[in-house]
Amino acid sequence: MKQLIRYLALILALASFWAVGGYIIGATIEFIIELIGGEPYSWSIILASINIIIGMLLFKGVIQDPTAERLFFEGPSGDGEGDFRIG
Repeated sequence: MKQLIRYLALILALASFWAVGGYIIGATIEFIIELIGGEPYSWSIILASINIIIGMLLFKGVIQDPTAERLFFEGPSGDGEGDFRIG
């Protein structure tokens, strides 16, 4: 049970980073559009949502591979190498 809660916390933290990253990109786009005199639109929420969706789809591909899943949840062993998909 403790391990399940740890896994859930890792996944939620990763999803929140995707959301914050998408929101910041969207807010920057909104700011630039307003600077050049364009019509303001809510890009930040849209891009945050798209970023989470794309990230979760890619994450699904990672956890379907047993090696990548072990590296994500447990980390590499002391002398083992990582995987570029996890980074």
